[in-house]
Amino acid sequence: MKKWLVPNIVAVLIFIFIILLSVKKNLPYQGGMFVDAFMITGFFLWMGAGIIYIDQEGVFNIISYGVKKLFRVFKKDKSDDFPETYFEYNELRGTRKPIKIYPFLIVGTIYFLVGLLIYLI
Repeated sequence: MKKWLVPNIVAVLIFIFIILLSVKKNLPYQGGMFVDAFMITGFFLWMGAGIIYIDQEGVFNIISYGVKKLFRVFKKDKSDDFPETYFEYNELRGTRKPIKIYPFLIVGTIYFLVGLLIYLI
């Protein structure tokens, strides 16, 4: 149940934001603000799932290691257990629990299909 909470909260926040942006706009078709809000929310959730997948594959590991290493230069107390090499950091990141992306994909698909349905009606 917890895995479905985050995608739905994110979807509702994006949906409300898009509705608030498009309230005063003059759209060329009936119900356009809802079509846009539902479909854009679905796209954003799909893109978020893609970013999560890419991160879990380790593409961003070198960037996060470099940024953390850079900030450690300015830190006075360096007594934490930060790995010395990128290889150790990569191994440590590989042991973390993966985030399930299918809730993001399913919720995004539902929002997109609702928008498409409103558009077709």
